[in-house]
Amino acid sequence: MKCEKCMTGYLLLDNGQKPSLSIRVHLLLCEKCRREVAELASHFETIKSMEPAFPRRGVEENVMQIIRHSQVMYSKKVSATTWISAELLILASIVLVQFSPAKIWLDAVIGKQHHIILSATLGILITIFSALLIMTNLDALNDFKRRFFTMIR
Repeated sequence: MKCEKCMTGYLLLDNGQKPSLSIRVHLLLCEKCRREVAELASHFETIKSMEPAFPRRGVEENVMQIIRHSQVMYSKKVSATTWISAELLILASIVLVQFSPAKIWLDAVIGKQHHIILSATLGILITIFSALLIMTNLDALNDFKRRFFTMIR
């Protein structure tokens, strides 16, 4: 089970409902999710303890205050393997578009004037995608660089 699915399943539980076996197993194996669930549980306990002390209208404000000060950040990280696979797919399409029936048809109808536009568009696409790949995986690239140069020495 992935972390995102585990947290979604945990957040969908009703008050007092026990988590499913798959969620409990994931929490047993994943320290990050276990820490987030413990933090959420403490927030829920804080909310439960505050409820009788405040009128019904004030509860929403208190909950939002706790959420604003919470340090839990949810983000979805795309792995470097997925990025590189997608980039290889784009590069393969750049090569294979030369043999596609649509390009052959365009050559016959329009002529070869569209080659520069097509090449520039695909070049810009691969450049943007490469830049996004590098920007989102700087830590992994620095780690790779450090290991590579250590291995060379």
